[in-house]
Amino acid sequence: MLKTTELVLLARDGNEQAWTDLVPRVRGYLIALAIDKGYSHKADEVAQETLYRAFLVLHTLVEPAHFKTWLTRIALNIIVDSRRQDSRLDGPPQDSMAAPDARLDERLIEEERRKQLQAAIQSLPPRQAHVISRRLAGESYETISRDLGITANAAKLVYHRALTTLKEALS
Repeated sequence: MLKTTELVLLARDGNEQAWTDLVPRVRGYLIALAIDKGYSHKADEVAQETLYRAFLVLHTLVEPAHFKTWLTRIALNIIVDSRRQDSRLDGPPQDSMAAPDARLDERLIEEERRKQLQAAIQSLPPRQAHVISRRLAGESYETISRDLGITANAAKLVYHRALTTLKEALS
């Protein structure tokens, strides 16, 4: 199995299979990053757009060892741009005397729950927060354990401890 840096070099040189092999290695990280930045409702979109933009300009990447940092910057820029666009789309209320929309209430409640969950995740010990974010992003225990240098069973244990802590914090 090739190292990530080697895949980046091959992909940068036009090897499409290298890019195909690289995407699953970083997709979960990008989703976890979006969730960590409070963008869980669009985490998959952020990951997809980041990978698309990175693919288009991969040939400009000077230092393949900094690939993950480079991707992180692209993802953060996408999140900032998306937040700006969302705030422009919301705009000022059309009629301040209008009856409250039930869907708006539901969205506000959901947003509050999301904020509470995000705050609870951020209050976890760093390893637990990392594992829970990546599991929520759909990554396997094997992938997480490999990145953290622990066994898959240890990653499961960290995940379940994090779940227990979150349940207590949110109840």
